Amino acid sequence: MNNSAISTRQQQGGFRVLFLTEMWERFGFYTVASVLVLYMSKALHYSDKQTYGMYAAFTALLYVTPLLGGYLADRVIGFKRTLLLGVLLLTIGYICLAMPEKHFVLLGLSCIIFGGGVFKSMPYAFLSKLYQGQKENFDSHFTLYYLSINIVEVTH
Repeated sequence: MNNSAISTRQQQGGFRVLFLTEMWERFGFYTVASVLVLYMSKALHYSDKQTYGMYAAFTALLYVTPLLGGYLADRVIGFKRTLLLGVLLLTIGYICLAMPEKHFVLLGLSCIIFGGGVFKSMPYAFLSKLYQGQKENFDSHFTLYYLSINIVEVTH
């Protein structure tokens, strides 16, 4: 084992953080996705056309913005800062969605879109760094990590 290897204790701590962060992100996404249309139409009195258009744009942009996150991580600010930026933007977005005014909803959705975009690919990159050169450990921990995503998806 060389000096740059990560200790087992650091791997376990890092894995726990990634596991819980991913579960939090997935739980937040599915919670917002499941109540967004109802909230916008009933509480904020958007028309059906506005509501479904907003939901469609929100969902589409969530799947496109990880390209931005990957670019930021690879070429601009690095993986760790990109992950932290994503978590920060997601947190701000969820806080804004708790506010009852329309402009906070748009700000919150924007923060969730960009936060999710810069966050999405980072946990996978960190997981591969944690278990670099340890294929057996990586495979088993990747399975557990993937399980965390599916646990949240099944519960919603």
